[in-house]
Amino acid sequence: IGLVKILSSKKFRDGVRMEMLSGKRALEYLSKSAEQNSQVAVRLSVKEKETKDAVQRLLDEVYNLKGELAAEKQKHFEQIAASCVGKENVLLIEGDMEPVEVRKCTDAILDTCSGVAAFFAGNDKDGYKYAIGQREGDVRELVKQVNKELNGRGGGKPRPPWRRPCGDGRTGDGPAHGRAGGARTARGRGWVRGRAGWAR
Repeated sequence: IGLVKILSSKKFRDGVRMEMLSGKRALEYLSKSAEQNSQVAVRLSVKEKETKDAVQRLLDEVYNLKGELAAEKQKHFEQIAASCVGKENVLLIEGDMEPVEVRKCTDAILDTCSGVAAFFAGNDKDGYKYAIGQREGDVRELVKQVNKELNGRGGGKPRPPWRRPCGDGRTGDGPAHGRAGGARTARGRGWVRGRAGWAR
């Protein structure tokens, strides 16, 4: 048989299920793994036996940077929302954002305006993503009309009183987190281009 490399071992029914390679296949597997590890070590500028810790450090840095970026974006959403303090119905257009960012920004705006908030993010070339909501009301019909005019898709349901936006713009069951109160909102989200374009 020669060289044997056990790839995995886990409990299965009354026994154990194992995956393994032997002979030439095991040698080829180990050679490829060693080569890949060597390439990773070169790119991370570490010794081959230190690649695991180096990758973990890199992942931690990425995680922290994502957290910092999310915090900065939330500050930006709050700044946009601050411009709507004391206003009733608002329509805002910003640069391109991810769909979840459009939702979070709209939730922030709904904390400051008293009426309907319509938030669009994008540009005329690539299209827009949008969300429409109202704290105390049902805007599903409005969303349908907007979707029809813009060839958009999406919708929503009026949120029951116990389903409230969290302080960070997420939604969750149970008591409210942050300063947002009870809400009934509906949102239409899509990619739109003018009055007659495309949507996804």
